[in-house]
Amino acid sequence: MAAALKGRPTSKELLTATNIDMVVRDNVFRMDTRTADLQTACEYRGTYRLSGEGLDSEGTRTCTAPSGTTSEAYRAEQFTVDRNGLLRSMVRTASGSRSIFLGACWNGRLSFARSPNWSYHAEATGGSAGA
Repeated sequence: MAAALKGRPTSKELLTATNIDMVVRDNVFRMDTRTADLQTACEYRGTYRLSGEGLDSEGTRTCTAPSGTTSEAYRAEQFTVDRNGLLRSMVRTASGSRSIFLGACWNGRLSFARSPNWSYHAEATGGSAGA
């Protein structure tokens, strides 16, 4: 699939405020996310392995939104939380969507944002654009 950079996204397209609850222990990766507007909730369930300064995870993502429930494989790459409490990761799904997860901890709380799959779109070769 050929990919081309699309126009610059608006701030609304760029980040989605999201609450996160995560447990990483004994080779089990569990992450639950819910958008701040309470419209979409996702559960990530899988395993992980240490990789560089963070970890990689693979498993199943199940999301419930007003449009229905979807379930598909995911892969989180370079999932890190640094000593300053900054969280980041790239998450790819089986359908081809890619999201960048960014977060920061302060005052004992995690603020979190997810970018939608806005950077690339499918062209000419019959691929599909992600959500």
